[in-house]
Amino acid sequence: MEPEKELIKKMIADVLGRKPEELSDQDLLTEDLCADSLELFRIAAEIEEYFDVELPPEEAAHIRSVQDAENVLSGLVVTGEREGKEA
Repeated sequence: MEPEKELIKKMIADVLGRKPEELSDQDLLTEDLCADSLELFRIAAEIEEYFDVELPPEEAAHIRSVQDAENVLSGLVVTGEREGKEA
């Protein structure tokens, strides 16, 4: 899971205009990193698109920290939508 962990941290950093090395797993997205609701949505959308997964709203609501984003991704099942997409 290490490569995914670094990718998620990079995605979060990119959305928030920070460097990945500035983020710790325990950083709270809204309280510590000052993410607003649009940025939280963008983080969830980035994860969905890059990893080709569907992030249910109830799962997205559990993403409060960098570690939470990693935990949610590790619990998701690939939806298989990629196979049905037209090129």
